[in-house]
Amino acid sequence: MEEEKEKKELSRGVIVDFDFAVLDGASLLFEAASKVLGKAGVTLDAKLEALHLTGGNYQGGIAELLEKTGKEGVDVAACAHELADEFRAALGKSLADTGVSEGVKAFVRAIAAKDAKVVLDSRIDLEALKGALGDLVGDSVIPYAETSVTYGGGKWDAWKRAARATG
Repeated sequence: MEEEKEKKELSRGVIVDFDFAVLDGASLLFEAASKVLGKAGVTLDAKLEALHLTGGNYQGGIAELLEKTGKEGVDVAACAHELADEFRAALGKSLADTGVSEGVKAFVRAIAAKDAKVVLDSRIDLEALKGALGDLVGDSVIPYAETSVTYGGGKWDAWKRAARATG
């Protein structure tokens, strides 16, 4: 007799890129990246940003960008680390300055009311994010932060990790 495998019911949910969908992460990224790369002698423009910094790996993107612009002898790892720290700080400042709008809160509550989880994925310090969300945080609303230097935009593997970590 063949054993029947128990099927695990999948949770319904939505993963929201908090930094770019809720905060103005695109302009914050450009501002932080321009500042850090300017120290390495690189003038960042929209084309260079699109080609090298909008993917999932800032460290690799900065290395490519520095190679493309002919900047040798620059500590790529230090630039990538500084960019990630400055970007995280800029996002945290933006969150502190603007808070979470009532519209976003209503959106989150509407999804949670449909018996679905809402994962708010961010690079902001998790405690700061939880504080800004206040009473929204609970079983149905889960803040999730991945702060790795090499983590960038919403690539499939980042969403996969967020989904696994939050059930």
